[in-house]
Amino acid sequence: KEYERLGVIDDWIKALDAISVFTAKSPLGSEEAKKVAKLLKWTSGYILYPAGVWWINYDPKKKNPDGTRVVEEQFWVEFPNPVDVGVPALYNTSDPQTLPNFEVIMNEEPPIPFGQLSTVQQRNVRV
Repeated sequence: KEYERLGVIDDWIKALDAISVFTAKSPLGSEEAKKVAKLLKWTSGYILYPAGVWWINYDPKKKNPDGTRVVEEQFWVEFPNPVDVGVPALYNTSDPQTLPNFEVIMNEEPPIPFGQLSTVQQRNVRV
């Protein structure tokens, strides 16, 4: 429902469909299965966060005087749509950064005010 509200549902479904063409035809233990594992790795950022994500790394052992978590780093990340990059190209590469349309965008601030971000656009990670 949130992906629909954020306007990414159609592109997200197209990406899933394009990826499933490759994941459905690879027997376990085969060379194709290794390529599928890489394909899933290269596309996981977009599949999990098609509208981008505010990524926060924190140290669970450290607390501020007010009891809140100590943030080590935080940044906005947008992952490339696998369809735009080319799912067959992603399937066949060992390094997606060599592909012309594979660009992960990272910024210090989200494109909209933090309070307007959806819960599906926020990720807290322990360091």
